[in-house]
Amino acid sequence: MLRELGWTQNRLAAEVSGHYVTVSRWATGVQPIPPAVLLWLRLVLLRRKEQAAHAAELEAQRLIAERAQERLLEWRRRALAAERALAESGPGSPNLRRTPQDEPVPG
Repeated sequence: MLRELGWTQNRLAAEVSGHYVTVSRWATGVQPIPPAVLLWLRLVLLRRKEQAAHAAELEAQRLIAERAQERLLEWRRRALAAERALAESGPGSPNLRRTPQDEPVPG
């Protein structure tokens, strides 16, 4: 479990009020690790995993928002280019193609 946390015996000893001799006994198997300490270590590990998952979720949201912003800017560029082309063309220009919906309704 210490390996999963990336901790050494010294780090664990510091976390449990500096009892290095006790931690050394736990690490070597001379003395069993008390259930409360195991539970605490599991909670620390779980908290780290949750924080990592939350950070990954935030990063994914940021990337999605960034991509959406890029698409929005591209659509704005296209709309401006279309407006420019429309403004530069006259009424008989090939840029202004009629569609059946544009035809006058007889009557």
